[in-house]
Amino acid sequence: MEAERERQDALRMLRAWGAPPRLMRHAALVSEVALELGRGLEALGCALDLAWTARAAAWHDAGKTWHPEELDAPGSLHEARGESELLARGVSPALARICRSHADRALARRDEELVVCCADALWKGKRDPAREADLINRVAESASLDRWDAMLGCDDLFEAIAAGADARLARS
Repeated sequence: MEAERERQDALRMLRAWGAPPRLMRHAALVSEVALELGRGLEALGCALDLAWTARAAAWHDAGKTWHPEELDAPGSLHEARGESELLARGVSPALARICRSHADRALARRDEELVVCCADALWKGKRDPAREADLINRVAESASLDRWDAMLGCDDLFEAIAAGADARLARS
């Protein structure tokens, strides 16, 4: 499957850039959840580029390779640094933007970016109503669904993914 190949390729590249093991585990888990979420949203009728989503999810915290102190403490230096490092490595501006848009939803231009935003919380079982509301609105529009129907379908999906957090945390 193309999305899984993109995910694995992005993870290999992240490792080659010197990402610490903890960041590698986080990137693997968030990208796994992003694909699960993306597939669920596609089942609701939302058209997504899952290969793009997989790569973006793996790279969303790439800047923590250069700011490893932000693995254990709050910080946002990794966001701009990740974007600039990806751009320096020839990554498209739209994809490199994930380093900032995963933390600032207002920057998200693609539905896939909001999938990564939600996956970054859901992987550990955290529900984030503001992130989820943004994604629900996009799903309703993209899939031509009534917002209520989109909310019901998405909420079931979010809950199912969050319920798997204990198993994912055991692997982190």
